[in-house]
Amino acid sequence: MLPNFLIVGAEKAGTTTLWATLDEHPDVSMCARKEPRFFTDQNWHRGLAWYESLFSEADNCTAIGEASTAYTWAPESNEAPARIRDCLGDIKYLYCVRHPIERMISHYRHAVLYRWIPAATSFEDAIRIKPALYNCSRYYYQIEQYLPYTEPEQWHVVVLEQIVERPNEVMGQVFDFLGVHRRAVESLYAQNVTDDKVQPWLSVDRLRPYGYFLPKPMRRWGKWAVESFGHKKIAKPTIDERVRDDLLTRLMPDIEAMARFCGQDLLALWQIDAHTTV
Repeated sequence: MLPNFLIVGAEKAGTTTLWATLDEHPDVSMCARKEPRFFTDQNWHRGLAWYESLFSEADNCTAIGEASTAYTWAPESNEAPARIRDCLGDIKYLYCVRHPIERMISHYRHAVLYRWIPAATSFEDAIRIKPALYNCSRYYYQIEQYLPYTEPEQWHVVVLEQIVERPNEVMGQVFDFLGVHRRAVESLYAQNVTDDKVQPWLSVDRLRPYGYFLPKPMRRWGKWAVESFGHKKIAKPTIDERVRDDLLTRLMPDIEAMARFCGQDLLALWQIDAHTTV
């Protein structure tokens, strides 16, 4: 059994919340292991049989999926699009987006949380040191990597700001796209939110492999328990307006292209004034 849809990104744009919400649907089977990253060089060597084993409990489900944000980490990692098409064929893709600067800030804090960058690194320096912080907010650029292998109708874009405001409407559209019946979403369980804390000696990522053996309710409790131990505050970075405007100016062509691709006025939604960023 192999998946017929993927959540491919963007990192820190609501993918874990979407993954968990879909996993509650009786006709959807989500890989219990979020971020298997099979189609990247990290796990490609494990082979297709290993990947298929991750979906062993997916019998009789209409929609079978997994979520790996590393599939939209171009140009740092650009091998996924061709491999996905070759192994899975014409599947469906879900792609989460949010205000690109807010996503960068969350990604930056996440990078500090897991020590991918030193805690003393400023936001501006981090963008230079770790280009993925910027590139993962180039949403259309990431989708462009897939266009030689997919058609636009294979894609459905989920905007984080909209799913927070109108969860039933947005999730209804996702259910329609996946071909499963609509069901009420009472409230979204916010997952993987980068809060004002870091774990100096214990992290969810470190213990995640052991969590797959636990029932779903216990996984959530365990995640909360781990994140409640030993922490210190991570200050939300203060971004100079000049830096913010420069980033938005550089991103403007990508935002406009993404808006055309998904048919939404992202500039208005994210309250970005095109005239003040050029």
